[in-house]
Amino acid sequence: IGRCGGPLVIVAAMEKYENDANLQVMGCRALGFLAGPSEENRTLIGKVGGIEAVLVSMRSFSEHVLLQHVGCAALRNFATNDVDNAKKIASLDGISTIVLALKSHTGSEKLQDSACGALS
Repeated sequence: IGRCGGPLVIVAAMEKYENDANLQVMGCRALGFLAGPSEENRTLIGKVGGIEAVLVSMRSFSEHVLLQHVGCAALRNFATNDVDNAKKIASLDGISTIVLALKSHTGSEKLQDSACGALS
């Protein structure tokens, strides 16, 4: 999927439908799944704007618990074994976005887990 342009299509959809919370959830989830098992996909996602798309989505829908959870999980997967993506997340103020999700949704164990994973 990565080699066929999947991440680019997902990012484009997230940008086009930036006000659709459900699409943002699906986009974050899809990018996170693609990044998980594949170093090649992680690198590609970092290059085509996937990190930025997830952070914009999280900032736009800060009260949406599920979106915050899948966004943090995606960021965790992007940064796993990828120093460039980790640096990019930090340079885009992603750490404060993750911390805000942690503080805003203390009642969500899943979000707490994915956010802590993203920070580790």
